[in-house]
Amino acid sequence: MALTLTPSPYQTVLDSDGDPVSGAKVNTYLAGTTTAASTYTTSTGDVANANPIVADSAGRFVAYLSAGLAYKFVITTSADVAVDEQDNVLAVPGSSVNLDITGTAGEALAAGEVCYISSTGDAAGTAGLWYLADADLAYSSTGAVEIGIAVSAIAINTSGTIRIAGEATTATSTVVGTKYYVSATAGAITSSAPALARLVGIAPTTSSLILNANTLTIPVPVSQGGTGKTTLTAYGVLLGGTSTTGAVQPLTPAAAGQLLKSGGTGAVAAWTEDPSVATLTLSTPLNVASGGTGVATITANSLLLGAGTSDVTFAAPGSSGNVLTSNGTVWASAAVSAADTSLAAVQVYTANATWTKPANSHSVVVWVVGGGGGGGGAPSTSGGQASHGTGGGGGGASIKFIAAGSLGGTEAVTVGAAGAGGVGGASGSAGGTSSLGSHASATGGSGGNYRSAGTPPLIAGNNVDGGIGSSGDLNIEGSASTFSFSLAATEVVGGLGGSSFLGGGARGSSNGAGQAGCDYGGGGGGASLHASASNQTGGAGAAGVVVVFEYTEL
Repeated sequence: MALTLTPSPYQTVLDSDGDPVSGAKVNTYLAGTTTAASTYTTSTGDVANANPIVADSAGRFVAYLSAGLAYKFVITTSADVAVDEQDNVLAVPGSSVNLDITGTAGEALAAGEVCYISSTGDAAGTAGLWYLADADLAYSSTGAVEIGIAVSAIAINTSGTIRIAGEATTATSTVVGTKYYVSATAGAITSSAPALARLVGIAPTTSSLILNANTLTIPVPVSQGGTGKTTLTAYGVLLGGTSTTGAVQPLTPAAAGQLLKSGGTGAVAAWTEDPSVATLTLSTPLNVASGGTGVATITANSLLLGAGTSDVTFAAPGSSGNVLTSNGTVWASAAVSAADTSLAAVQVYTANATWTKPANSHSVVVWVVGGGGGGGGAPSTSGGQASHGTGGGGGGASIKFIAAGSLGGTEAVTVGAAGAGGVGGASGSAGGTSSLGSHASATGGSGGNYRSAGTPPLIAGNNVDGGIGSSGDLNIEGSASTFSFSLAATEVVGGLGGSSFLGGGARGSSNGAGQAGCDYGGGGGGASLHASASNQTGGAGAAGVVVVFEYTEL
């Protein structure tokens, strides 16, 4: 059974020497502001802390944070002398299947409102910013690449949490089991599908939605290549909608012999027995120049082919299952030529190499993971002292679909090297960057830092960040490492290495060298030492990896 290290049951305010600050004051605000934000004494959030929170004589305090909210902590002594300030402190969510991202608001977003990310070419808004979704506009509903729900209020031009998958609390009440769509009221939801119908999700409770993970709306609207209809009239004629993106209009078949007559611009066509169409009788075939075919008989079931002003020609049906093909000059009936695609091979690169495009290549999907950062070292200690290092950050990741036409005959494969562990009083080194040509890349995790030998309790400086993917369809940040700490000269723990997209962060040591990163891109663990011990080295990160899934045409 796999076990995990318990998190700290409380926080401790330390001065620059690492000593507890008795009676320290912890002022809590919304991130980036001076607006007070509440924290709580219990995990249920029923009892708020005083603001500022006053630490006990050992500098300890407890603060539960609201999920999805970002805070700023301003810490002073009991005499209001500044000790530290930390901005953008994010609440750690519980285990869930929700997918949250950080987005910047292009206009004020209230908690529970539906929003979309603006893309280049939208009629309004700045590309990359989030705005209220609106069913009156295709680009903010059916044409939007991604929609989500604001977890909490986000002021204009500030960053906040937006949920794009999982369960999200709505701004208004819902009916269990009912589907909801983007409303014509900006940011709202409606159970009645509008003309531009973009499904948001289905209600599992009276105050939340399980978000629709598909960007394809059912029925598929015209803006996404569909008809906007769930049913079509048998043998009916399809007419364009009342707008360029409106659902098609099925026209029911009329009596035999009737003609479809245009109603003019902005009007629906209709069936009619048009008296203006007279019967025309010719003694010889009407030539092509006069609007005829030039022939007196047409071969049954054959396809008519133009020949300039000469008489039309015919292409016979041929064998059952044939399709119409062109050789660039003429059309003919021919057997079907399979042009399907299949996953032909998976190339896994753990060292720098050159990828060669296979014959009949259709496309590739590439996974790029950067190298893990090395863990911080632990310098030598004397009697009564301890020292320790934080873990290295996990490597970033990038996932991308690339059509064969965008690929060269060969592409350089670069695999990010593992970050080396810090030796003694030294930080670990960062992991290297992995890439496939210029198509997708991911940086390595940062190297862990260390805490000089001292008398416990001690906490190593800051944990370090993971790497980040770029240029992919999905760019993923590697996990940050954890702090290292000591409670006594014989109770020391090195920091955990951050995990990559593929996992693999190493455990920190307890009186010894840090462990190496376990899986591709995993950060190395921090070293740690008891009293009267010699230098120890942080664990090396795990090297990155490049995986290419090759699809070929059959």
